[in-house]
Amino acid sequence: MPVSDTTIVCGVDFGTTYSGFAMGHRKDKDGKVTGQYDWKGQPVKYCKTLTQLFYEKAEDGHWTAKKWGWAALKEVCHSHVGMMHRCSGTVGLIMGWRDCKDS
Repeated sequence: MPVSDTTIVCGVDFGTTYSGFAMGHRKDKDGKVTGQYDWKGQPVKYCKTLTQLFYEKAEDGHWTAKKWGWAALKEVCHSHVGMMHRCSGTVGLIMGWRDCKDS
């Protein structure tokens, strides 16, 4: 496809810690570029989200990505907090653990 037929240009920053993207229409005379600033689960608006995925294992053994970014971090935190609470009675390491879902 010739460049002249391209209508949308998209830039992706896939980083090891944070990721983001922006896009613009080639025919927009003002050169307006639009980015994503409102990511699900994000505590404040920012042009990037965490580069983090949460996977779940299906009954057939395959892994499927279920959540991305801040939502993935919260899911991981909740699953680990539950595991730590179950283990804390026998191990005795976790006293006054703060549950991340409250933050």
